[in-house]
Amino acid sequence: MAGRTRMGMREPERRWVDNRFRSAFVMVTRPFGKVGLAVRGDLFDTRHRGSLWDEEYDEHGWSAMIAARRQWGPLTGLVVLLHVWSDNPARAHVEEGSRQRQTQLQAELRFRW
Repeated sequence: MAGRTRMGMREPERRWVDNRFRSAFVMVTRPFGKVGLAVRGDLFDTRHRGSLWDEEYDEHGWSAMIAARRQWGPLTGLVVLLHVWSDNPARAHVEEGSRQRQTQLQAELRFRW
């Protein structure tokens, strides 16, 4: 997927906000008996060329996800592990490192009747 967002007044050289973004992913799913597994990988980046936000706010990164689902009659259990890594130099403005990684584990139980 690729796109562009432009906002704000036109200045002599460029608009206030001119953001281009790209992302790509691959996902594989497979059932194993009563358990379903899904694995997904993503790549993404943004490029800022506006007058308010410039190259300093560019970001690139990747993510990986693995999910499992199991059903027990009217109950469905879901577990998702997600990891995201990105680099954005503008984080220095809020005293954060430009490179960050986060990992999240979620569990959910659904009931239907």
